[in-house]
Amino acid sequence: MAEIEKEVQPESAEEEEIQEEKGLLDQIIDEGRMAREESQKAYAKDLIGEFVGQIMEGTMVISKDTETMINARISQIDKLISMQLNEVMHNPEFQKLEGSWRGLHYLVHQSETGERLKIRVMNV
Repeated sequence: MAEIEKEVQPESAEEEEIQEEKGLLDQIIDEGRMAREESQKAYAKDLIGEFVGQIMEGTMVISKDTETMINARISQIDKLISMQLNEVMHNPEFQKLEGSWRGLHYLVHQSETGERLKIRVMNV
């Protein structure tokens, strides 16, 4: 048994050295399981960097109540998505395209079906 313990100790010492060499950000990413593969680590670092940047700029406020902070952030994201969706939905070109598709949908669903029925649409 003493031999097994001796074999384990050098591995744990090596692990400690590796942990010391890693930065705090790398430890957060590894322990938080933000990246499963090496290629995902750069993206995770960018996300954390953006998060810290928003805190430093004051655009996001940290509170002691985590749930409130998360709900406030979700609300901000919801407002941004709503604004973008409103821009698209109220765009005259989009409304024209949507009207064409709705008309085609109505034509197809109101037509009598049969084996010989063919509906051809021309893009005019």
